[in-house]
Amino acid sequence: MAEKRVTLNLDLPPTGYRRRMFFNRFDIEGLEGQILLRFGLMRESHGPLLDSFSCIITKFALESNRHRLLNYLPLLEQVPPVKVAPWIPSFEPVAIEVVTVINLAQAKDSAEILFGTYSMHSAVTVSRTAGKLVLQTDPIALLRCHATLQKAFLTKLSKFL
Repeated sequence: MAEKRVTLNLDLPPTGYRRRMFFNRFDIEGLEGQILLRFGLMRESHGPLLDSFSCIITKFALESNRHRLLNYLPLLEQVPPVKVAPWIPSFEPVAIEVVTVINLAQAKDSAEILFGTYSMHSAVTVSRTAGKLVLQTDPIALLRCHATLQKAFLTKLSKFL
């Protein structure tokens, strides 16, 4: 049987993010069919961790963001590439949010990464309704960084697409 694909419009609210944070370190790790994304704020390369956020996205959900992410990457053409030092976060038990939506924005040298989620049940229910297919999403995190770091993050994340 042929796979049926339905395109849903996502409504990611502009406010109400449960987590807001600036970061200057990140790590991306493949983990049994998922991708673990970790972000940290540190004073120096080996200084203490001041703040952190972790989330996980399935490869299937990342693939559903493919078009938006790869279309955004050329918009960062003017942002100079930067060599990002590898960061291996120390293991600390933290809540790891499940995300299904990634949005990006940039103005001058400031950039942000927005994470949201929706339930598969809601997606299936909306896809079975007639009319314009709009899926409400839950805003999880708004992360800010320098535009060069956002470019490095997206470049590394795109290797999982």
